[in-house]
Amino acid sequence: MELFDLASRVGNLAWVQAKSFEVVGQWASVEPDPQVRLQFFSHSRRQGFHAKALVGLLPRLAGHSLDEFVVPKISQQEGFFKHISGATSTRNRLVFLYEYSVPVTMSLLKDFLDKSDTISEMPHIRVISQVFLDEAQDLRLGQKLLVSSRSDSE
Repeated sequence: MELFDLASRVGNLAWVQAKSFEVVGQWASVEPDPQVRLQFFSHSRRQGFHAKALVGLLPRLAGHSLDEFVVPKISQQEGFFKHISGATSTRNRLVFLYEYSVPVTMSLLKDFLDKSDTISEMPHIRVISQVFLDEAQDLRLGQKLLVSSRSDSE
C-alpha cells in the first residue's frame, strides 16, 4: 500500500472510531436503561482508545499534518453520524449501532486487513486486528441487548 493511501485509510478508520466514541458516549450519558448504558459506556471507551491508537499509527508525511488524514472518506459517513446522533430511543440507538454502524465499521477494518502487506504494515495489522476483535465482541453484546429490547417491547 502506498504511504499516502495508508495514511488516508488509517486516518479514516481513526475518524470513524472518534465519531463513534463521541456519539455513543453522548448516548451513554442519557441512556435510561442501566444495562444498555453500561454497554454504551464500555463501547465508547474502547472506541476512544482505538481512535488514539490509530492516530498513533499514521505516518508522518512532509508537508502534511495528521489532521488532514483523520477525516471521513466519503460524505455519507459524516451524514450517517449526524443522523444517528439524534436517536432518542434505546431501541433506535441499539439498531443504529449494532445493525448498521458496527457491521459497516467491521467491514472497513476487514477491507484494510485484506489489502495490507503483511511485512511492511505489521504494526497496523496488529492494531487493526485488535480493533476488529473488540468490535466483534461489542457486536455480540449489543445484539443480545437488541434481542432483549425486542422481546421487552412485545
